[in-house]
This record gives sequence, structure tokens and C-alpha cells, in this order.
Amino acid sequence: MNTLSSSVAVFLAALVFSLGLAAPVTAAPENIGMDPTYAFSDRYPVEIAASSGEALLTLLDLSIDFDRVDFNGGPDHPGTIRAYINDDERATLETAGYTITQIPNEGKEMWEKVQKEWEARGALEAPVTLPDKGDRWTYWYSFAELEGDLQALANDNPDLIQKISIGQSVQGRDIWALKISDNPTIEEAEPEFLFSSTIHGDEVTGMDMCLRMLHYLTDWYGINPSITELVNNVEIWFIPLHNPDGYVNGTRYNAHGVDCNRDFPDPVSDPNDNPAGREPETQHLMYFGYDHTFVLGGNMHGGAEVLNFPWDCRYDHTPDHDLFIEIAEGYTYLNPPLWNSTEFYHGWTHGAEWYLIHGGQQDWWYEWRKELHYTMELSNTKWPPYSQMDTFWSENRAAMLHMMDEVLYGVQGIVANSGTGLPVNATIDVVETGRTIRTDPDWGDYCRLLKPGTYTFQFAAEGYNNVTVNNVVVTHENKTELNVSMTPEGSDVGVAEFVRINLSEPTPNPVNPSQGAVRLLLDLPRAAHLTAGVYDAAGRQIQILKEGFDLTRAGRHTLVWDGTTGSGDPAGSGIYWIRVLAGDQALSRRVSMIR
Repeated sequence: MNTLSSSVAVFLAALVFSLGLAAPVTAAPENIGMDPTYAFSDRYPVEIAASSGEALLTLLDLSIDFDRVDFNGGPDHPGTIRAYINDDERATLETAGYTITQIPNEGKEMWEKVQKEWEARGALEAPVTLPDKGDRWTYWYSFAELEGDLQALANDNPDLIQKISIGQSVQGRDIWALKISDNPTIEEAEPEFLFSSTIHGDEVTGMDMCLRMLHYLTDWYGINPSITELVNNVEIWFIPLHNPDGYVNGTRYNAHGVDCNRDFPDPVSDPNDNPAGREPETQHLMYFGYDHTFVLGGNMHGGAEVLNFPWDCRYDHTPDHDLFIEIAEGYTYLNPPLWNSTEFYHGWTHGAEWYLIHGGQQDWWYEWRKELHYTMELSNTKWPPYSQMDTFWSENRAAMLHMMDEVLYGVQGIVANSGTGLPVNATIDVVETGRTIRTDPDWGDYCRLLKPGTYTFQFAAEGYNNVTVNNVVVTHENKTELNVSMTPEGSDVGVAEFVRINLSEPTPNPVNPSQGAVRLLLDLPRAAHLTAGVYDAAGRQIQILKEGFDLTRAGRHTLVWDGTTGSGDPAGSGIYWIRVLAGDQALSRRVSMIR
């Protein structure tokens, strides 16, 4: 962890004069009960009072582990910072004239109570006995119980859940990630979403929200149409407990005493997107992120109630600032305590305008992965009594579902090679926003969330001719489909003119070939070379529906698949994709085969 350097100490001493701070003041000792020092660390929680708004903002620029800031009347007025410091840092700050008040470590105090409950029911080590479904939401799980519940959830829902370890903590505990999808072990051309929680081991409300949402989605899949649509069309990932060592030991930090939410590459202080030399928990999430292309996500915290978005590391606004606000308000509108916040307008804040940090997770996602992620502060208390979790669930359930639904909208499509139909690893620029995203290299799919408006999209890839698409219209909570075929450089067919085609959903779907073939309607605005084929879930072509040697006339066409492979054998039950290439555009539709 960072400590106050001697140069900072000199700087702070100068503040006594330049900012008119009072002489060194030590607050009267508080009755704080148990030792407030965090496990694996020499730090403890304090409140730091500043006598002017300028002094407060100056504090935020220092290398102290800040937790939250309360502006009494706004950022131009004096306020209080909650932070975690050691004795040396405290002495330096007090010498510079800041008033330091040591406060109870409420998270640690609650953890000690919970730890005794775990011991009493024999829950510290596997095997453990999980509660019946009716008694599930009654107490904080131990780590062993959490692992048992996640494994039982995966065992009970093999067609919906994939459970993996993204790596192990300092002390060797697995960091579990669960994917919910209608094809959980197969990557599909679908947008990806991520909820993670408890990178600070004593901030646990989000962990419980993730666990409840995992159960909620599996319980209601196939029953609730909106839940079924979400799971069928989005690859949803959960990491309920990012810092298991911190959770087991009741501390903010990992077992090396490091705040992992200050350990990520940072655009300002550490512009090096390299996991080497970082904490294991940080490295594992980074490598997990490299393997995925998330459209949207949220990492859950406690100690405040607000949705926080980039930048944390600089006061500038991102190109997606207004979009961040729109998505945040979609969440907070459904969460009354956030929407009605008296501290944050409608329950959201631009990170640095609350307080500046470096090495935060959300800035790494945005800068290097080009993804939209929030820091979601869900409870003012870091480790609340479990009796409050039903209330937090009722406040966050609909909001979490709404946030996941967001990735069903925006501009979506597949970028493919115009000759082979294979996915292209392309960059996508929206001229009006100034931010570049990438396609998923496995499928060539992408999803760009945007506020309503009209945009210009530019597609580029190494070895391909660029494609520009003008007048792409985005409307509120609707999907605009934009599929693009890219022509290799030097190809004798030249650069194709963009053709906007329309392909209907397949009918019937699901299909049983014994009862008839599946049909799709294709509208061509002009004559084009048309290729159509059927692909299995692994991306292998099993049937050709239309060769592209001759021009296909403009107008409406019907594509028919009788459920057979190219060899004439019946295709087995499962998921298939009908992919169409028309000139410079590619479209795909999913078909469920039932025999």
C-alpha cells in the first residue's frame, strides 16, 4: 500500500500556512471498542476534517486509501473524508493541521459476530450442510457454504450454468465465476454482461445480491418470458466474491494487505496494461477480462449508496459521460433510496467529482477493454446485519434486471469476411462519440450502446478495406441491427457498396423437421451475391442453402432448411445458426432443433 512520502509530508506542512489550517489538532479519543486495525494491514478507519473546500480537495490528491467523501453543502464547502491510515500517516496529517478522528471498524465488528455464527454451526470448513430452499436467505454464508451453494446451483442447472475458477487468492481460495446462458458451455454471438462483488472483503451486500440473482434467474427461466429472453440472448457472468481472503478474515484488503481496487493499471498513474507484478486477485480478473468482451458491467461495493462511473482517475468526462448517466438513472429510478438520495443527484456520480483514486477497476475496463463498467455502492453499511438483505434485494432486483436488459439494445451485429463469412477482428468507431470498441474475435459480434440519435459507424481491420455506414439510427430501448461484411485488401471484387438487408426470424422455432421445414424471409434492396448456410453451435457449416456465384435479384426471397446436413443426414437436436451473406452484409438467426 502507498504511504505518505517525506515530500508529501513537507507539502502538507506548507498547507498549514497556505490554506490557513489550524495548528495540529488531535481529536479527543473515541470509545471505539475492539481493535479497529484491519487484518493483513496496519491501517484503521478514520475521519479527516478539512477547514476549507480547498484543503479538502488537496487531500484527495494524496496517496491515502480513501473510502468516501461527504461534502457538507457541496464540494465548495468544508467536508469530511473517511480513509484508512496507519500511525505514521496520521502523525504526518496531524502535523499538517488536519483533525483526525478514529472511528469504529464497523465491518470488522460485524464480521466477528458472523465468524462466531459460522463456528457455532460448523460452517468454516467443507463439507457443510446448506439450508433448505425456504430457509436459504436467513444468514451470511461462510466461504465454505458459499462454495457449496454455487456448486449445488451449477449441479442443479447444467443447461443454464457454467462454473469456473478464474484463479486463486493469495491464500489459495478459488475465485468463482458463473455464467448463465441457454448454452452455458458455448460462446455465442451474444452480448456479454458482468456483475462482480466484494473486491473489498468487508463489503458484502453485493455478494448477496449476486447470489440471489443467480437463483432468481435459474428459478424463473422458462416461466417468466422476460427472464427467458434475457438468458437466451445474453451471456451473463457473475463473480460474487472477488476477494475471498478478505471475506474470510473480515478485512478490506487481500492477504498481502493491498487494496485491490487501487491495484489496476491506471491511465494517469500507471498506464501499463500488464498484469505482471500486480496482486493475484487483480491479475486473475484482468486475464478473465482479456478472454471476454463485456458490453456493460458493475462491480459492487458497500459503505455508500451511489452508482459511480469513470473517470475515477481524472476530472475530465469520458466520451460516454451522458450515456453513463442515462444507464445509471435507469438503475437508480428503480431503486428508490438511490433515486431519492439527498447526497447525489438521482443516486449517481462521476467518480473523480466524488473523490479521486488511481488504480480502480472501472477505469481499467474503460481505458483498455473499451467497456462500460460501474462501481455500485449498494449499502451505507459495509457489512449490514443479514436481516436487512431482503430489503436490499427488493430495492435492487428490478434495477439489476434492467441493467442487464440494457445490452439487448444499442447497435449490434456481426462483422464478417465478405468471401468466407468468417468473423473479423475489427475496430468500430462511432464518429460522434470518439470512442473505439472491438468485435468479439471468436464470433465477430459487437454491441455499441448509445443514446438515441443518428450516428456514423466506421469499421476497420488489418488487411481489410474500411467500411463506413452513415445514418445509423438509435432509438430508446430498441436494437438497431448492423451487420457488415469486410472485403480483404487486394481482392479482385473491390470494395463492396454497403447493402442494408432484412432477414426475418425463422419459423417455426423451435422446429421439429418431422412437422415441416424452417423458413426465413430475406429482403434484398438491390441485386447482390447471396450466400446462405447453416452452422452448428461450434461454428461448423453443416449445410449450404444458397451459393453466391450468381447475382440474386432484388426483392423478397424465402430460405428453407429441411433439417438435414450436407450429406443428407438429419441434424441432431440442438442450437443452429442460419447465416446469410448478401454483398457486404452478414445476418444470422438462431434455430432450435427438436427431434
